[in-house]
Parts: sequence; C-alpha cells; structure tokens
Amino acid sequence: MKRRKLVFSFITAGTVAIAGCSGGETQSAEQQREFSTTGNDSQLIQSPVDKFTLTTEDLPGSDWEQNRSGADATFAMQGFSKPTPESYVAVMFNIRKKPDVSAATDGYDPITPEYLTGSSVGEAESRELNVGVASELYSWDGENGVGPGYLLKIRDANVFCHLLWAVRPSDGEYLPEDPVTLDQMGQLAVTIHTKWR
Repeated sequence: MKRRKLVFSFITAGTVAIAGCSGGETQSAEQQREFSTTGNDSQLIQSPVDKFTLTTEDLPGSDWEQNRSGADATFAMQGFSKPTPESYVAVMFNIRKKPDVSAATDGYDPITPEYLTGSSVGEAESRELNVGVASELYSWDGENGVGPGYLLKIRDANVFCHLLWAVRPSDGEYLPEDPVTLDQMGQLAVTIHTKWR
C-alpha cells in the first residue's frame, strides 16, 4: 500500500482572509491543515464510477443547482452552478475508470489548467494534496473579466477525476471575490475520494 505524507498548507505572506466567515476572521499563514485519505495502486477500484458522483450537498456552501449530468460504468460528468448578485459560480466534475493503473496515470498526468482552460498557472499556484495516490490543487486569480478559479485532480489506482471551479462576474466587468477557501477545496477533495473506497 502506498501512502504519501504530504501536507496541504497555505503558503502566503501575512494572513489569508477566509471568505464567507463572519467578523472578518483570518487564519495565520503559518497554520496548516492536512487533508488526508489513503490510496492503493495495488488494489483496483471495481465499482462503476456512476456510484461516485457528487451531490449539491457535497459542494461548499448552499444554493447549488445541478444542471448537467451523465454517467455510466466508466465515465461520469456533472455540472453545477450557483448564481449570486455578484457572480456566477460554475463547477464541472469529470471522473473516469480505466482498466489499469497505467492507463489511469496516462489520463491523469496531462490534466492542467492550461490543458483545460488555456490558463497558465505558476508553480507557486499549485500544491500536492495527501488525497488518494496522486492529487493536486491549482488556483489562479481573476483577470480579463474572469474571476478566480481552481482545478482539483485526484487519482487512485485505475480511477481519476478532475473538478474545475470557475467564477464569472454577473455584470460582465466586475471581478467577484473568491466564494470558496483553499480549506474548503481541500475538504472537497477528501469528500470526493472517500466515495471511491
């Protein structure tokens, strides 16, 4: 059984504001939160991936709507949205099951923000997570009328997924604040992978 010991941490100077908290609470940059699940490349996942889909309750916050869905034994795709007065948040989730670890790794490795959206993300804007066998979280700030975004990807044995979180301004011009925290994205990774095993 392969178990990685990597820590998911906030790596910024000063303090990081936690969006959505009342009273302007902040979390020190030195504080760390570890998100951890165990993956196992020697034990293939047998269940069909349509058993691993997300619900609106799995996503951070409330008022989510599921507006797209399709699933079978080896592939599932879902779309969720949450309109607010300031922004429109869209989440796309894709999960695949391959016949073996090698095929899953070949599908997992090329998934990057640049591959999916054309957005270039620097090394400082990505971090490995301790979820599954391999997992990574990419984040980028808003620019050119597009708000902040995240890409979360996870692989365990013969199954891999990616979740793309994008924020769009409702008025087409104003860049909205990020409606989710890195802490919430780490917890979402744990929620996703826990369904697999």
